[in-house]
Amino acid sequence: NFVKSFDLKMWPTEHPLYQLHGHFNINQEIFKKLSLSPFSIDRLYEMSSSEIGDMLHHQAAGLVVKKMLSSFPRLELYAHVQPLTRSVLQISVTFTPHFNWNPSIMCYGSDIWIFW
Repeated sequence: NFVKSFDLKMWPTEHPLYQLHGHFNINQEIFKKLSLSPFSIDRLYEMSSSEIGDMLHHQAAGLVVKKMLSSFPRLELYAHVQPLTRSVLQISVTFTPHFNWNPSIMCYGSDIWIFW
């Protein structure tokens, strides 16, 4: 957690969306309310912007939080396991991104991913 605090410039008590605070015009009080809310990122992702705005008591912030959620990296993982023999399994894994790539937020990285 200590390394994450320096690397991501956020404390463990802060909401994960705080990583995007420099890229969206949003008040620090909204992040405090998000940190105190019982809703996870997954639950917020399922909520509409008006529901988020009602929860935060700030409708305009609901729209901004929804935009932040669409830029927050989220992957769907699908694994298919098939036995080939008694001791060998074939595992197929599919990762599907469910977020909008924004170069100003994500920075530029390698276009090639190598898995060992």
